[in-house]
Amino acid sequence: ATSDYTETYVNQILGLVRDIPETRAQFSAVAFGGATNSAFVGFAFKDWAERQRSSKELQADIQGRLSKVAGVDAFIFAPPTLPGSGGGLPIS
Repeated sequence: ATSDYTETYVNQILGLVRDIPETRAQFSAVAFGGATNSAFVGFAFKDWAERQRSSKELQADIQGRLSKVAGVDAFIFAPPTLPGSGGGLPIS
């Protein structure tokens, strides 16, 4: 796929999660790592005191929405809460 084609799917994903009130920022990178058929989409949640749902609940909500995008294999993960405490994605 071309990066323009991949960006079409990224825009679909961003549109599906735009109405989640607990997010304070969304960002994306298409052709991440030089592969035109890959992308990275990130979400920054509001502080705990400013939202009703936990990050696990938000992740489940977002994953459910992303599963509706045909042709996309997307998964949700959170970075470690403490710098240096994680070893990457949970599955290698």
